[in-house]
Amino acid sequence: MDASHLTTRMTQMELAQSSRGRDIPSHGPPMFHPGMPPEELKRRMDDYKAWMEEDNQIPPSPSLPMDREELLGMQAETRESQREWLRNGKVAMRMTVVGFPKHSSSTELRKLERISLADMLVRKTHLGRYLLCRSIALSVRASAVQLAVEDPDGTAYGLSIYNFPTMFDCPPNCADVLFPIGVIFAIREPTFKPAAQGRYPILRVDSPTDIVFMDPQDAILDGVSWRFDIRLPGSPELPTTVDGWKERGNVLFKDSQWLPAAIAYTHGLQLDPAAPVLYSNRSEAYLRLRFYSGALADARSVARVPGVSDALLEKALVREAKAEYARENFEVALAKFEEWQFAHSGDNAAAAEIATWITRTRRRHEESRTGTYDWAKFFVSSFKQPHLDIADYQGSIEVRAMANRGGGRGIVATKDIAVGEVLLVSKPFVAIYDSDLSEKEVTMNVDFLAGVSSEPTRSAVIARAVEKIYGNPDLHDQVFDLYSGVDYPAAPPSYPPAKPTEPTVVNPLEPNVNIDISCLEAICTFNCFNPFPIRPFDTPAPDEDSPTGLYLLPSLFNHSCLSNATWCCVGDALVVRAAANVTAGTEITIPYTKEGSYLERTRVLAQHMVLHCDCWLCEADRRDGEDALEARHELMEEIMRDRKTYSHAELRVQERKVNATYARTRGVVRPSLAFVQHAKAEALRRTRSAADSRKAIEEDIKSLESMGYVVLPRARKGGALTADGKPVMPIATDQVPSTTTFERPVMTMVRMAEQFLILKDDVSATKWLNGAMWIIDMLFGGSKAFFMLMVGPMLRSLGMDDFAMRVL
Repeated sequence: MDASHLTTRMTQMELAQSSRGRDIPSHGPPMFHPGMPPEELKRRMDDYKAWMEEDNQIPPSPSLPMDREELLGMQAETRESQREWLRNGKVAMRMTVVGFPKHSSSTELRKLERISLADMLVRKTHLGRYLLCRSIALSVRASAVQLAVEDPDGTAYGLSIYNFPTMFDCPPNCADVLFPIGVIFAIREPTFKPAAQGRYPILRVDSPTDIVFMDPQDAILDGVSWRFDIRLPGSPELPTTVDGWKERGNVLFKDSQWLPAAIAYTHGLQLDPAAPVLYSNRSEAYLRLRFYSGALADARSVARVPGVSDALLEKALVREAKAEYARENFEVALAKFEEWQFAHSGDNAAAAEIATWITRTRRRHEESRTGTYDWAKFFVSSFKQPHLDIADYQGSIEVRAMANRGGGRGIVATKDIAVGEVLLVSKPFVAIYDSDLSEKEVTMNVDFLAGVSSEPTRSAVIARAVEKIYGNPDLHDQVFDLYSGVDYPAAPPSYPPAKPTEPTVVNPLEPNVNIDISCLEAICTFNCFNPFPIRPFDTPAPDEDSPTGLYLLPSLFNHSCLSNATWCCVGDALVVRAAANVTAGTEITIPYTKEGSYLERTRVLAQHMVLHCDCWLCEADRRDGEDALEARHELMEEIMRDRKTYSHAELRVQERKVNATYARTRGVVRPSLAFVQHAKAEALRRTRSAADSRKAIEEDIKSLESMGYVVLPRARKGGALTADGKPVMPIATDQVPSTTTFERPVMTMVRMAEQFLILKDDVSATKWLNGAMWIIDMLFGGSKAFFMLMVGPMLRSLGMDDFAMRVL
């Protein structure tokens, strides 16, 4: 440090000392914990906002220097405490906060000017600058990767890196491999923040694309000297040759350290950009990471190298085919697999594997082309593993700008569509289930955009989305063209964006994509689904946290409580089907929630930024008046809680109370009333008398009508088949009402069929089973086989499974 720099630093220290009393808010940030009641959560969130506003009023200022040895001691102590915690089998608690501004740089490193830690100010993002630093201690992995770093002058502080690929729930030592002692990297436009706890400020990086790892030959390091020894204690010996980097990458690859292996191969390619084995090996590492853009680009690079061996070309061909399969270019993938198969005859393990890939690819191609799926098979597979190997399909729909939605977008039918037609099958961009999370960690996600504490899976979705974009840069616009709220530029009128014709090369040293974390958090808040997989009736729901999934094209469907389409998930595949006959040019909507209570619907919709639903059900509810809506909500909560203990007479009283909350001018569709009517039917069934069985059937018919189903007169007359041999439907089949979940009408019809069997009326029992199966077929497809998988457990519990198999 030269004399002028030393003088400047001493002046900053004096300023820091003098401002010490005013650079800390009067209190620390409020703490959150899982399971907080909504009222307490709201109060804590208000307190947190107030704390942030108070902190934001404090101007940027220099920081007191941190003693390097003290930092190293604190890092070692924290690391040992974490290890002791894990050794004792304790569960680590994490917290992430969504909804506050987080800086993500979009300026190339070479266009920035270097800054030292001594010149940085606390509470400031240093635009136009970059910080060169290196790790000086082993890492600590919490909500972020926590490092101790120093700049060339030897000034040291803590650094927290959030959202770095593969780091969300990896074992603690994984971060040591990515950020070993001595690793040198640059931080684009670094942020220096006051610590929420403790005395010293910290560097904070929210976007992993702001981290640029330095290759030893990088020109940025020319003339850079480090105050302390270039070889720090504990730092690994780095290779200096292509073969050395290849061997290091291979060792890491065998240890399943895919990203560090890819980084090692990249260092080798910096020395020899025409080394085909490094492209080949990195391609395989990228396949394991699901960095399919990078895998495809590297596999193609192998073939471009003159004189490459046949063995490497064959490996590259298979890797190219697998990457194309993952990118859903099934025709191209099939051609690549068949090209390999044509050149390799014989019955060996490799040939058998490729034959399996060819079969899979043909199935996926057929699914994507026709929309025909073996839903029964996928349904059974989803019991063990929600992440399905399945193809996307887009039916007769397209995205258009919607004048009636203020210029926003929607999805419309491009031709006349019949009820039950498949409109869309979509795999998630990212979906996280409870089984995907580590049992040793629990992450609480506080979302200030939605005003809720969301599922632990929500934090993981954001981390995994970052990881996927990091390794598949050509998918960036598909995500960032989704709605992100009023704080960001309006989304383009069309979707999806055009795909690049060539895959993007992935450089893990210096990412060639910029990921705006704040914008991505907003996209996830406003567009994520809770993709609960459908399960067989009468099977207990698993005791686990709600899943979270980010789906791309499905996010463009607008909401209506009385939608003309509905959605469900078979495993993690989101399936949208027409719930009514739709004419060409009509907007297609789906329900974001199926809560019966208007108050509960509006609460859920507000989290999706739907502040007003203009469907006729909501309009009718609003005309009932606020007092009636509040009374209905409270009544339904009471009935839901105590329904199994109510007698039929007590339920009649409750029915009158609920009915009184509806205006007399309202029609027959009264979703809350439907629940009470079905509860009355169940109470009547418990008497086991023939007379009460008939009354129970009448109550269930009323319940179906209150849900919006039209029960036809022939439901009580004639045979079970029409003149041309088709099943007689007891209900109108022009729509599947979306006022409630599909389980309720199906279970109601099955219970009615049971009562008709008790009354020795097999014909009527068959009609109502046909009605239940029609609903399942319209919403899920699969006909009888799927119906028996879905409803079979309930039928068996009622002793009706043999009858159903015989008559359906």
